[in-house]
Amino acid sequence: MDKQSIIFPDERRARAIQNLGGISNVTVIPADAKREDIFAFDTGPGNMLLDEAARLLTEGKYDYDPNGAIAATGKTDMTLLCELMKHPFIFATPPKSTGRETFGAHYAFDVIQAAKAKNREDSEILATLTEFTAKSIYENYVQFVFPQHSLSEIIVSGGGVHNRTLMKLLKRYFGNIPLLKADDYGIPVDAKEAIAFAILANETLANHPGNIPKVTGARRPVILGKIIPV
Repeated sequence: MDKQSIIFPDERRARAIQNLGGISNVTVIPADAKREDIFAFDTGPGNMLLDEAARLLTEGKYDYDPNGAIAATGKTDMTLLCELMKHPFIFATPPKSTGRETFGAHYAFDVIQAAKAKNREDSEILATLTEFTAKSIYENYVQFVFPQHSLSEIIVSGGGVHNRTLMKLLKRYFGNIPLLKADDYGIPVDAKEAIAFAILANETLANHPGNIPKVTGARRPVILGKIIPV
């Protein structure tokens, strides 16, 4: 069974488990889900884009935007946001995965340079990138989740939970769907991924497949990793 569904199963409610890590990703667990019912994919940028932008804009004073405070002082540049939302990954069909090669330092640098050329303030740039992160997540739900499932709730975890501006934007986009923290279910938001990988390790030790082909695009279920005697 998928590691998220072991932690967050429910017989009556369909849930999305939204991770706000370096890259944002979602796992959808339908009500009373079987293994083959679960699907997951990367939605696009997460903390790595916001952290790199904060470093560049503050010339290294900050490694991240504390609590989203810098972004909170700026106003979203709607023209820039529209341009960012044209990124092809956002509209790519799952299964899909991305990383620093797409939304890392070079991407942050290029966006900042283009915005600076139009005399945008630092707070405007970070506000726009924060909204881009939130909107790209929401747009993936609109395309690939909502047509299949009516969600009862979205459970959020990862470092991005501490970004109050990002969380505020996500709540605005998702409207009436409750956004809850993994903390509410006894899983610390900063430890959920560690717990999940411990579950994967246990599946390997138990000689159980740890992947779901529908999620990864693999041809079949396989045992993940390799045990090396010490």
